[in-house]
Amino acid sequence: MGMGAHECPLLKLNHQRDDAEGKETVQVAAPVNSRCGMAVVGEDTMHLFLYQSRLLCLIERQPALQGPVTPALNVQAPFAQVEIPAPVPMPNRNESLINPLDIWCLGFTPINVTELNKLLFNYPNQHDAMILYKGFSEGFRPISNLRCSPIGVIPKKTGGFRLITHLSFPPNLSVNDFIDEKFTTVKYSSFDNAIDLIKRLGSNVEIGKKDIKSAFRLLKIYPGDFDLLGFKLNEYYFIDKSLPMGYSESNCLFEKFSTFIQWAVMNESNSDNLDHYLDDFLFAGKSNTEDCKNLMNSFDRVCCRLGVPIAHEKTEGPTTKLSYLGLLIDTEKMLIQIPEDKVLELKSKIKWVLGRKKITLRDLQSLCGSLAFCAKALPAGRAFSRRIYLASSHAKKPHHYVRITEGMYQDLLVWELFLDKFNGISYMLDIDWTSNSVLQLFTDSAGGSTKGCGCYFQGKWAFLKWPVEWSGTEVLRDISYLEMIPIALSVYLWGNLFQKKKILFNSDNNAVVEILNKKTSKSIRIMNLVRHIVYWSLLGNFHIKAQFIPGYTNIIADCISRKKFQKFKSLALTADTHPATIPEEFWIILGQK
Repeated sequence: MGMGAHECPLLKLNHQRDDAEGKETVQVAAPVNSRCGMAVVGEDTMHLFLYQSRLLCLIERQPALQGPVTPALNVQAPFAQVEIPAPVPMPNRNESLINPLDIWCLGFTPINVTELNKLLFNYPNQHDAMILYKGFSEGFRPISNLRCSPIGVIPKKTGGFRLITHLSFPPNLSVNDFIDEKFTTVKYSSFDNAIDLIKRLGSNVEIGKKDIKSAFRLLKIYPGDFDLLGFKLNEYYFIDKSLPMGYSESNCLFEKFSTFIQWAVMNESNSDNLDHYLDDFLFAGKSNTEDCKNLMNSFDRVCCRLGVPIAHEKTEGPTTKLSYLGLLIDTEKMLIQIPEDKVLELKSKIKWVLGRKKITLRDLQSLCGSLAFCAKALPAGRAFSRRIYLASSHAKKPHHYVRITEGMYQDLLVWELFLDKFNGISYMLDIDWTSNSVLQLFTDSAGGSTKGCGCYFQGKWAFLKWPVEWSGTEVLRDISYLEMIPIALSVYLWGNLFQKKKILFNSDNNAVVEILNKKTSKSIRIMNLVRHIVYWSLLGNFHIKAQFIPGYTNIIADCISRKKFQKFKSLALTADTHPATIPEEFWIILGQK
């Protein structure tokens, strides 16, 4: 595949000078050879887009490179203009490795190409003559083991197009199938981290954001892997020489680079008030200071030093209100707002799914995507959606059908009920989890048909006696269910007072801890309570989970559940004189009305 340092016969180039931006561009008007590869000239960056059904390749020359563009695949001359730093010493480095600048030089052959050309002039098979001449003078091609994958072009919301290479096709034999998962696993910074950053600095925080331009295209592909990144368009063959979208390692590799950039900015600015998600960077600073502006300027300096392009049209701030990862953040009111169209889209998808017994994997994945997006602003609903997410693993191909189970149906009903009352606004929760003991929120259940459960919250309290119908039944033997009832009752009665709280329940029952944290259970009875707890949590804008503490007891709630009211009064001196009335709706939830 190598070529000599000649003018490239594969690309028809038009040179232009953009005086406004002071940069030279090379536009590939049309490939003129059926085996043309995408050429990146020297250190240039390649951008692809579809224009009037023609694939165009724009090569922008960076300011560091001066002089004429050499339209050749073997770019010895442009490389010579770049000062290559000494390699960083590495353990067990093999000093005999080939110089990367020479990797595409033509191999040696004793064949005299000049004499060969003279003899080929009269060769009867002129088709083969052309192959032989070009092969000996420029290198034989295409790559014998070139792999071509399907491609697609999708429009960006901000304009332009994005090229997707389907490197997961064909199934089980694709390029991605042979990449070890350890190289593709990546952990992104969550939206919660960005919100915690803001909450740590307080209200009226100034925030800003910046995006790296052409993120994946900044990373070059090792030439030894060019043969894996081919594709065919209009009877011509191309090789992508920059990191493509669709390659399973792309996100992981770029995340390493963006994490490094964040570190460099933190080092340069001596501030850690920033976060990133792939190419999106968020900056924050205390109100009435220049902290956010200075941090954004530090980012600009680091990017300028490294040659990282910034999408300036996407820059926002410093301000107290901006959209980050699709969600509006307001630091004055300390709230997160989901765009109205996203809420309506989720409601529409849920309504559609509830009317069907089966849906395709493609439709289920679309629903999961909408749920996951909205759940970024609704922590109480995340774990609760797990059953729906897991259902997507039951099918392998997009057109395969997935059955809507009764559990999935009931979960989606909860979401539908909540979204009907939801205005798209979620207030930021407290940064720290608060123990139920600190909140003076206690719950307990006692076994036995003559007893019941009790709950207490800052002087308010309630007692629920076990229904007579449960006497002698398995219900009174279901300890986990009995312990979940007072938790559900406390949330139902006083949830409006829990707003913005992150409440941590202590329990000595492992099963209850797991149920509250995962928001799921195999028990139909318990799941009925869990769904109501999630629904009330979403409406009240608070979040609950539990932690296991061996031998944990709370005397106040224990006295209520065992009807030791005199002892309870002596322990809780500020308690209300009378318990709260158990609403009929709660009895209906327990199946008693």
